Amino acid sequence: MTDHPYRDPYLYDLEYGHLSDDIVFYTDLARRWPGPVVELGCGNGRILLPMARAGVTVHGLDSSAHMLEDLAAKVRGEAADVQSRISWHLGDFSTVSGRNRLVLWPFNALHHLPGPDALSLTLAAIRGALRDDGLLALDCFLPDPSVGTVGPLKRGAVRLDRHPVTGEPLRSWQEEWWDASARVHHVVRVWQRADGREERLHNALRMYDLDELHALARHAGFEVHHEAEDFVGAPVSPASLQWVAQMRPR
Repeated sequence: MTDHPYRDPYLYDLEYGHLSDDIVFYTDLARRWPGPVVELGCGNGRILLPMARAGVTVHGLDSSAHMLEDLAAKVRGEAADVQSRISWHLGDFSTVSGRNRLVLWPFNALHHLPGPDALSLTLAAIRGALRDDGLLALDCFLPDPSVGTVGPLKRGAVRLDRHPVTGEPLRSWQEEWWDASARVHHVVRVWQRADGREERLHNALRMYDLDELHALARHAGFEVHHEAEDFVGAPVSPASLQWVAQMRPR
């Protein structure tokens, strides 16, 4: 059994590989902001690979060796011109470097940081890795008041899957709960094999109010250039559960 959200790239792809709205958004942004592009939390390439196929030269950064090993295997299967546009390194978000025109921080990755201090330090590191005419683009969750307080555990409906490698049948469901004192939304996807063994992908997501995100961005030297509640540009409202932001250095 594993509880780490990024230890099994195959189950990660099974859960998230169908998503595409953010791929279209970030690829279009990279085309409009030509220059060195960095993706923080690139994982095994769900966003990075389509961008490279679309002609974008991109450097990925991720702290999971398992995900980067799977990325390397996928890159080896790409055409030579696509391979030439892709590079990556193992490290946490604060190891971002260079003088980049565009830094992407997609798919709620900032929630994996333990709290405001770590988020502030990472934003400062990103600011240092951006050119003065550069752009930081990211998306994250906003707190969902319907999740409730610590416990009771909320368990979703059972879904029938098949393991993407072995083909064996899997029963899967999602469990979630909100730890109000820590401001952490716990989301666990469980896959159960026919013999009862389970694989669990546990995301502990530190949440932030919108005002707090604005303040942390300003403190790190950013100005929010555009914000929306989705990838098509719907305006942010008090009911929004997602923040898609584009920030420029001040």
